[in-house]
Amino acid sequence: MIVPDVDLLVYAHDSRSRRHEAARKWWEELMNGTGTVGLP
Repeated sequence: MIVPDVDLLVYAHDSRSRRHEAARKWWEELMNGTGTVGLP
């Protein structure tokens, strides 16, 4: 199970972040994959 850090979710959402593209790509791949994701 993957439990992402909230910072990664913020970066994936905030298009002004310098980390946005990488975080968004990671998040989309994670959500479209077959693994289990936990959100506390």
